[in-house]
Amino acid sequence: NVYMVANAIENLEPVIARFDGHGFVRENPNLPPNTEFTWGWNNLIKQDRSGDWWIPTAEGLYRFSGNKSFSELATTKPTRVYTVKDGMDVNSVFRLFEDARGDIWLGTLNISGTNVHPLHRWDRNSDKIQFYTPQNSSIAQAAPTAFANDSGGNLWIGLYDNGVARYRDGHFTRFTEKDGLPANFVRDMLIDSKKRLWIATNGGVSRVDDPLADRPQFRNYTSNDGLASNQVTTVIEDRWGQIYLGTGRGLDRLDPDSGKIKHYTTADGLSDNFINVSM
Repeated sequence: NVYMVANAIENLEPVIARFDGHGFVRENPNLPPNTEFTWGWNNLIKQDRSGDWWIPTAEGLYRFSGNKSFSELATTKPTRVYTVKDGMDVNSVFRLFEDARGDIWLGTLNISGTNVHPLHRWDRNSDKIQFYTPQNSSIAQAAPTAFANDSGGNLWIGLYDNGVARYRDGHFTRFTEKDGLPANFVRDMLIDSKKRLWIATNGGVSRVDDPLADRPQFRNYTSNDGLASNQVTTVIEDRWGQIYLGTGRGLDRLDPDSGKIKHYTTADGLSDNFINVSM
């Protein structure tokens, strides 16, 4: 199924639309009046492996369990609402991701001030939220902005600054500019069909051929290599293994084997040259 999320302008009610093969079926989740979705992008609304729906709002993270169909979201009550009382840094979730174990990771971004602990993990076994700080892990105190599961079941976390972190066997390892990464905000990440990791940043895109290596090697592509812009906002792969990079100056198609890059802009039919999300 394909789902789209929006706040209806006329009444500010959150809307989820499902494409059923013919058109979009619209449902309003059973949330309190005037509830608004959060302002993040990419990883937000999530239906997990158990069928539970996770819906982040400005007032907290809503969980709907036991729904047998998409339409029941409009009538069933939330199972739980997770807020700062449950260990979250702030009520508004900026990123939401399910890891290979089935745990849910939450990233918060407090625009009114510095986050105390922006990285959280909801543990499926205990139904509790654990948060991480520089004191209890090696991860920087920076908002998580992207997530990806590699082929070994490890979790990669892109950060607002200070690079990326890999969570493996209960421990974090952080990789930064000193390891070869662009020193910029991570916007998106992808594990492609050849199990390579792609990291989209505001300083270009980085490729890791072996994300399982103890010391991964980062191959960076920038405007010097032919990208339309170093502001790479999103990364996705097509069925032929071509990598598409959304940028602030259009869409770039990168052939990983040859390194050749083709640019697409509004002149080729794009509605806008700034690409924010791809899926």
